[in-house]
Amino acid sequence: MAFFLPTLVEYIVGYYFDHYKNIRLWDYSYMPFNINGYVCLYYSLFWAVGIYLITNKIFPKVIIFIDKYPILFKLFLFLFLSSFIVVDLLKKSAIL
Repeated sequence: MAFFLPTLVEYIVGYYFDHYKNIRLWDYSYMPFNINGYVCLYYSLFWAVGIYLITNKIFPKVIIFIDKYPILFKLFLFLFLSSFIVVDLLKKSAIL
C-alpha cells in the first residue's frame, strides 16, 4: 500500500496538471522504469521506504511524546498549527 497508493496519486496529479493545466510539474522520462514520465520506480521505492519509516518508527514515538501532555494543551497545539494551514490555504486562494 505504501508503494502503490503514493505512486498512483503521483501519476494522477502529474497527468492532470500535464493534460488539463498544461503544466509539467515533474518529468521522470530520463529515469529508468518510468511510466510516461509521471512516475518512476526509484521515487516509488523512496515513497514506500519513507512511509514505512514514518508510520512504523517515527509516528509511534511522537504519539508517546504527545500523550504526556494534557488534553487542553493538545487542543491548543492542534488549533495553533491548523491556523497556519488555513492561513496558507487562504493566501493561496487569494482570499487574504
